[in-house]
Amino acid sequence: MKIQVFTDFDGTITERDTLVHLLDKYVGGNWYEIEDRVDDGSLSEEQGLRQEIALLTAPFEEALASVLDEVPVDSGFSEFAAYCESKGWPLSILSGGLKPLIAAVMEAQGLSHLPLYANDLTFEDDGRWRVIPATTPRINKLCNHCKSWWLAESLDPVIYIGDGTTDRCPGARADLLFAKGSLADWCEREKVAHVRWEKFEEILAWLSGLRGEAWLDTLTAP
Repeated sequence: MKIQVFTDFDGTITERDTLVHLLDKYVGGNWYEIEDRVDDGSLSEEQGLRQEIALLTAPFEEALASVLDEVPVDSGFSEFAAYCESKGWPLSILSGGLKPLIAAVMEAQGLSHLPLYANDLTFEDDGRWRVIPATTPRINKLCNHCKSWWLAESLDPVIYIGDGTTDRCPGARADLLFAKGSLADWCEREKVAHVRWEKFEEILAWLSGLRGEAWLDTLTAP
């Protein structure tokens, strides 16, 4: 059976959010006030991300080098990607982050062939960074990149993997959700079915073991 697999990037494929890394490095703690307002709902993700990214003025190549040098990728992700390929399950990256950063990280990992959908990036005359929202349709206007649209378009069962706030909406729509960090905590509070994980090797073990076989059986049960 064909399964669509979608995974978040920041804090999911990477061990730390690349945007958090850059904001902490180049802006300091002031940006957390914006993030707190996103968390409490007084700002949408769309508004919050635009305001946060506008705080960055670092030269892009310098910032990218910092990400490549200082933000590790989960050591099990390459093996997980190979497993999905062996099963004939399309694996795509859905991110609320910045495509140029993500593409560079994936290229460094030898995984530039994976489909990647995210926001783009441009720069103002004064050097400030500016988000270009993803061009895909949005179910609502709350996010720069509507990850849920991709799940709604899928005709196949969906596995979703994530860790944060922008993964709540798509995660709740998935047939099987792997959640860690604040996403897993939210799932527990809201009684959203999920499998808690920390490393991709755990997801691989789950899917290739008896629990994964039992889940696949539920998809073909009459």
